[in-house]
Amino acid sequence: MCKKTLQLVVLCLLAVPLSLQAQEVAGTVTSGGNPVVGANVSVRVLKVGTTTDAQGKYRLKLDPGPHHITFSSVGSKSKTVPVVVAAEATTTLDVVLEE
Repeated sequence: MCKKTLQLVVLCLLAVPLSLQAQEVAGTVTSGGNPVVGANVSVRVLKVGTTTDAQGKYRLKLDPGPHHITFSSVGSKSKTVPVVVAAEATTTLDVVLEE
């Protein structure tokens, strides 16, 4: 009985860090119906970010929980969007920037 309890405790302790690993936020940034190439996508508080590719797509790894993601591009108004990153899933966040 004691050995099985110890195994269960060890298994639980190993599973907790796996559920707290960074998850992905992904989406597309557009403006006027067109993809925005090279837009900045950042979480300023965490000092992490990325840029969009030739199709306006981005991927950003964040810890699960609430975040504010800022999207900006030359010639467009910046936009900050609140998002809750789900554990064990990719969160999709598509954004339209105003010119």
